[in-house]
Amino acid sequence: MAKVNLSRMTVESLMDLQKRVDEMLLDRRAELEKQLERMGRAIAVVGGARVVGGGGSVKNSKVWAFTSHKN
Repeated sequence: MAKVNLSRMTVESLMDLQKRVDEMLLDRRAELEKQLERMGRAIAVVGGARVVGGGGSVKNSKVWAFTSHKN
């Protein structure tokens, strides 16, 4: 949205602006909720596959060492 000088707007204009902002926020909220739902399903599928697969063995798995190389 473009910058608007709110102090020069009429009450009706401010109310219209509030309505438009509320609509945009509701749309954005719905979009984010859908994304979270999809992410939740994806995590559940991955988590479910991990549980069904027995979790795998930790033996002989590679462990990465993270060190700071300061000179």
